Amino acid sequence: MTLKIALRPVEGRMELKHPVTGEPEFEIDGKVMKVTFHMVGTSSKQFRDAYRKATPAEKIQAALTDDFEFESRLTAACIVGWDDKDGFISKPYSPENAFELLNDPDNMWVREQVRNYLNDQTHFFSSESIKSKTKSPPKSNSTP
Repeated sequence: MTLKIALRPVEGRMELKHPVTGEPEFEIDGKVMKVTFHMVGTSSKQFRDAYRKATPAEKIQAALTDDFEFESRLTAACIVGWDDKDGFISKPYSPENAFELLNDPDNMWVREQVRNYLNDQTHFFSSESIKSKTKSPPKSNSTP
């Protein structure tokens, strides 16, 4: 069977929102801040690689408990960049800086927004119509 729609992975863009007002631009110390995370979904190679690197013991521990660090590492693997020209995040993007950002308990509100964004896979796929490659069955000339 051939599907009529092909899904193509795309990079999502998540605007960080103020944790109380929900506004994508917010003021801190008189400066207007706007941060956009460049993200890939949990179906991405980056996420799968991060999960594969985890040891069996880490995976078991994460399954049995709320392993904050393990979750932070997997979630950070889906961040592939950020736009932060106003300096809200004190360091430039790197995979390790993404992990540090999400692993800091003071940034729980950031982590939750990122995880919520990841939960909606529609952010990470674009649909393209394709022609069906299956042939229709031949019509029968006989009448019942």
